[in-house]
Amino acid sequence: MTVYHVHSHVSLFVNGVRMAIPDVIGFVNPGPEIRGFTNTAKCVYHIHTHDADGYIHQEAPAPAQFTLGEVFDIWGEPLSSSDIAGFSGQVMAYTATAPTPGYNQTTGPYVPYTGDLRSLVLASHLEIVLEVGPPFVTPPSLPAVIFYTIR
Repeated sequence: MTVYHVHSHVSLFVNGVRMAIPDVIGFVNPGPEIRGFTNTAKCVYHIHTHDADGYIHQEAPAPAQFTLGEVFDIWGEPLSSSDIAGFSGQVMAYTATAPTPGYNQTTGPYVPYTGDLRSLVLASHLEIVLEVGPPFVTPPSLPAVIFYTIR
């Protein structure tokens, strides 16, 4: 039973080019993909992705604090200040938030993030931009993210 259900979003840019965050991170033996979306599996982690849109679903039986490091651990990819998902180089990170609670909310301004990426807590309606470069895409050129909520 899911009591806690929030979304964060991760964008990854490598040398200025946006890369997809894969679908079915956190799915064990995923079921069929229907119109780009997978909703069934033998087992689903509390942190997972249904498709390659970058939204990180956090669904748990009780409120919890999940981190970006946990997403990358489940994905099986490195996350450090010089290596993101196997892409090595200079790393920059930004965060932006959208109002919460709310429906179809757009992120506000981006701010540089200089802390430990692995410890970054996945808050509701938090956009995380990870970049390996150069070149870098910097505010205000970073795209806004809309957090949708299905009623």
